[in-house]
Amino acid sequence: MTPAIATAPEIDPDRKLTFDRIVGHRTTVEFLTQSIKESRLPHAIALAGPDGVGKKTLAWALVREIVSGGEDSTSHRGSAKVARGTHPDILVCDNSGSPSGQIVIEQIREADDFTATSPLESPKKIIFISPAERMNPAAANCLLKLLEEPPRHVVIILTCVEPAALLPTIRSRCAVLRLEPVAPEDLEAWLLAESGEAQSRVSLAVRLAEGRPGRAMAIVRGKLLEQRGSILREISLLKTDGFAGIFGVADRLSQLDKDMASTLSILAVLLRDALAIRIGAGHALNEDLTDELAELAAGLSPEGMLRAATLATEAVGETPRYYTPQSRAHFLEVLVSRVGQELRGR
Repeated sequence: MTPAIATAPEIDPDRKLTFDRIVGHRTTVEFLTQSIKESRLPHAIALAGPDGVGKKTLAWALVREIVSGGEDSTSHRGSAKVARGTHPDILVCDNSGSPSGQIVIEQIREADDFTATSPLESPKKIIFISPAERMNPAAANCLLKLLEEPPRHVVIILTCVEPAALLPTIRSRCAVLRLEPVAPEDLEAWLLAESGEAQSRVSLAVRLAEGRPGRAMAIVRGKLLEQRGSILREISLLKTDGFAGIFGVADRLSQLDKDMASTLSILAVLLRDALAIRIGAGHALNEDLTDELAELAAGLSPEGMLRAATLATEAVGETPRYYTPQSRAHFLEVLVSRVGQELRGR
C-alpha cells in the first residue's frame, strides 16, 4: 500500500500578509514596527475599527513580525508557521463554533495556563482574542486578571469593532489603536494587485466597500456585484407588497451569498444611494443603477429611508452572532420586517 504523502497546511487568507503588504494604516504599522525594533511593544494591544477594515489582517501581520524577532517576516521560518497555523507559541481565542457565539471563560483560562511556560521558538508568546467584544462577562473578567499582572514573555492582541464594547478596565490596560477606512486610491491599487480582477470590477467594489479592504475583497470575489439589481428589486417589493412580502424577501436575500454581512452591506449602500437621490445629495455609489434607485425612492419619506439604511448598516456588524440556518433566517426576517416598516412609514 502506497503511503500517503504529507502536505503542508494551507495558508489562512487572514494570515498571509506581512506589514509591507498591508494597505493603509501606515501610522499604525510604523508605530508597531518601531515599538518592536525598540523592544517597547505594549503587552496588550486592541485593534479597533469597522468590520472589514483590516483588523485581523493587521493583527496577524503583527504576530508574524513579533515571532520573526527583527528578521524579515516574509521569509522567516516562524512567520511561515504563523501563516499556516502551526506555530507553538500562538494561542487563538475566538467564537468560531461556539453554540452561544461567545468567547467563554474556559478559553481564557486556557490562555492563562498558556502563559505559565516560556516561549518555545518565538521571543514572545502571543494570545490573539477576536472578536474581543464577544467575550462573555466571565471570560472578560478572567482576562482582566491576566492583564493586571501580565507575564513579560506574553503579548495579548485583541480586535474589536468598538472599544466601548470592552470593559473599561480592559481598555485601560491595552494600547487601543483605531483603524480608519483606507483612501479609495490606495484601496483600488491594492485590490487590483491582490485580486487580479478587472479594473472596472475593482473600481465598483472599492466604491461599495467604503474604505474597508476585507469588504472590498469579499465583494470583488463574490457574486454580489452581479446581484445588486436583485437586491434592489427585493427592497422594492417591501415598498409594494408590505407584510406579505417579508418572508419571501428574507429567504431570497439569504440565498444570494454565503457571506450575509456582504449582502447586508450592499443592501445598506443601496438604501443610502436611494436616499441621496431622493434628497438630491450627490451621486449614487451604484451609478449604473441610478434610474432604478430613483424609482425606489419615489414617494418614500427621507426620514424613513434614513432609518431603514441605518438598520441595515447596524445589522452588518450583528451577522457573526447568527451562524445556524435557523438563526440566520430569523435574523433576516426581523430585519426585513423592520426595514419594510420604515420604508412604508410604519
